[in-house]
Amino acid sequence: MKSAPVKKVEVVLYASLQKYKSRIQNGYSIENQISVGDILVELGIPEDYVGLVFIDNKRSQLDSVLEGGEKLSLFPPIGGG
Repeated sequence: MKSAPVKKVEVVLYASLQKYKSRIQNGYSIENQISVGDILVELGIPEDYVGLVFIDNKRSQLDSVLEGGEKLSLFPPIGGG
């Protein structure tokens, strides 16, 4: 049985999410399609720590699916008054 080729997703973490950066030094490797939410689980990032999701500079959601080759940008919730 032939395994699926490994693909990379470029994951960029902003502000307080940068503390998880050591887990994705050379991109995030995937073999199959994966949702943004599943990547968060695998990286140990709680969903409520993420306020904005962008895939290739387009606003996305936690259930958006990645196939490899994309740039995933994650931002924490933004507060202010």
